[in-house]
Amino acid sequence: MDIYISLLVTMLFSAFFSGTEIAFVSVDKLRFEMERSCGLTSRILSVFFKHPNEFISTMLVGNNIALVIYGILMAQIIGDNLLAGLISNHFLMV
Repeated sequence: MDIYISLLVTMLFSAFFSGTEIAFVSVDKLRFEMERSCGLTSRILSVFFKHPNEFISTMLVGNNIALVIYGILMAQIIGDNLLAGLISNHFLMV
């Protein structure tokens, strides 16, 4: 059961990184510049807009790490079930 929770967590991390990347790329930069002086959130986001390459590369690396961990966990689940099916009496050849 623990591995299924880990799968869910890695899927959530992947969704977070993918969503953040898409939101960053699709934001209207002109509108953001006009509203930049309005609040704390805008000032925090302006740091990311000053260094967009670093921000996007961080999102991509985070997404890749989450997907690699997800793949490893799925391989463990599928491998265990596949091995159990191959060892069962139906496929056993003597």
